[in-house]
Amino acid sequence: MKTMISLIKKDFLNAVHDQIMVMMIVMPIVMAVILKLLIPSIENPEIKVYIGPGIDSRIEERLKEFYIVERIEDLEKMKDRINEYGDNPGIYYEDSSFKIIFQGDEPEEYKDSLTSVLNYIETDDVPELKVKSLNKEKSVIGEIIGAAGLLLITGIAGMIMGFSIVEDKDSRVNEAISVSPVNINQYLISKIAYLVLYSLFFSLICWFIIFGTGFDITSFFLTFICSLLLSIFLAFFIGSIADNQNKAIAISKISMFVFLLLPVMSMIVPENYDWLFYPLPGYWILKLLINSILNIHKDYYFIFSVALVYNFVIILAMIPFMRGSMKMRMR
Repeated sequence: MKTMISLIKKDFLNAVHDQIMVMMIVMPIVMAVILKLLIPSIENPEIKVYIGPGIDSRIEERLKEFYIVERIEDLEKMKDRINEYGDNPGIYYEDSSFKIIFQGDEPEEYKDSLTSVLNYIETDDVPELKVKSLNKEKSVIGEIIGAAGLLLITGIAGMIMGFSIVEDKDSRVNEAISVSPVNINQYLISKIAYLVLYSLFFSLICWFIIFGTGFDITSFFLTFICSLLLSIFLAFFIGSIADNQNKAIAISKISMFVFLLLPVMSMIVPENYDWLFYPLPGYWILKLLINSILNIHKDYYFIFSVALVYNFVIILAMIPFMRGSMKMRMR
């Protein structure tokens, strides 16, 4: 036990003295803060309306109850601005009526809503609005971005452990350990323990930053277990192939794309093509993350079982390569 604690302490001290490792350590917090800032802007987009000649201050103030308002007194300049930013309509007053300028490709519902608002402002006649609820308490787009971000944090944790293994190989620490009482099992357990501590600490912080206290702790830990296994696999994969930091960086880029970014692409392709992503272990963890965040219980434990078994099996498959790469004793 003392030996493994010493190895964990060594990994931590090496990490805080390595610029690349320090960047990877703080990156999850930076990503979580960025996601926290990004998600509300996606969930609650603000619509801007340009107002032009003839719109008095009373109408302007009423429009501000519904939109972000920018005044442009020159009609031609307003038309140029609308052509440049097509989602933002323009309003001016001429011949005793409101004139609305659209770029032309907006949905009819979008145009009708602005007309209804103007009618309400002009006559105080409350427009009839049809509202359809999808019975979703959370924004799917926002939560998918959050899930993708958490999956990337999983990859960062694996990269940190992988770089630590590569550093040991590059500095020939593994050769020194190979003639010490430490065997490869103890060595790998110390690496995994370091990864568990790092992943648990930063995952809890990142979940709290992104989602606050409104997440289910059971779902968090089930997802964390599967994410941890993927991190371990990524660490073994990087550590087995690379023998210096330059190679580790190159392999990390490929690994992040194949195991983490490709699964995210499954969110933007038609559902009937999901089977193309089944061989990717990150796909099942992403599905588990999204189901956990959105409280979707359908097939939850099936997805958890697949993610757990799949990632455990690929770790077992990597151990012989890891052992040969480190050239250390099994006992």
